[in-house]
Amino acid sequence: MKIHSMNHLNNTFLVAMPSMHETWFNQSVILICDHEPDSTMGIVLNKPMGMQLGELFEQLDIPCDDMNLKGIPVYKGGPVQVERGFVLHSSYRDAAGTTKIGEDLYLSTSREVLVDIAQGNGPDRFFVALGYAGWGENQLADEICANAWLNASSNNDLIFDLPIHYRWEEAVKEIGFDIKHISSAVGHA
Repeated sequence: MKIHSMNHLNNTFLVAMPSMHETWFNQSVILICDHEPDSTMGIVLNKPMGMQLGELFEQLDIPCDDMNLKGIPVYKGGPVQVERGFVLHSSYRDAAGTTKIGEDLYLSTSREVLVDIAQGNGPDRFFVALGYAGWGENQLADEICANAWLNASSNNDLIFDLPIHYRWEEAVKEIGFDIKHISSAVGHA
C-alpha cells in the first residue's frame, strides 16, 4: 500500500470513505489535478450527469456526426463551477489551456480539445466533466485526518476504461482494502 504525503497529492485518487454516504461525495473517486499549500482541485470520476457528449456539443455549437461519440456520458466533475468544462485526456497535441497531470494524462479547459474530439482528431482516451471539487487551505488535510478520504495511486485505466459502477470499489482495492471490511465509523488507531 502506498501512502502519499499531503505535499504530493497531485495525480492521486481520493476515495470517499463510507462515512460520507450522506454527502455529495458519496462513494466518490476524485483525481487530484492540482494540490498547492493554499488550495486543491480535483475531478470526480464516477458521477454521471445524465447528459451525453452530443448535448454538450450542441450547447457549444460544435458540429459532430459520430453517433457513438455523441452518446458518451458527461460527468459531474464536482460541485464547484458546474458550468465550467474539463477534459481529462491522453496525449495528442499541444493545446492552449492544457496541463500535464501524470504519465500520459492531461487536463484541458480548452474548447479546442472538444472540437478536436468531435471532428475525430482528438486524443484516443478522454473523460469530459462539468465542474470540479475544490478545497481551501488545510481543508483537505483536515478531512483526510478526520478519515473522510483514503488516498491511492492514480490509474489511467480506471479513469478511461473501467465502467462507472466499479470505480469506487476498484479504487479501494488499489489501496489494498476489501470494501466489505471498511467501516463507516470514524476513529484513529
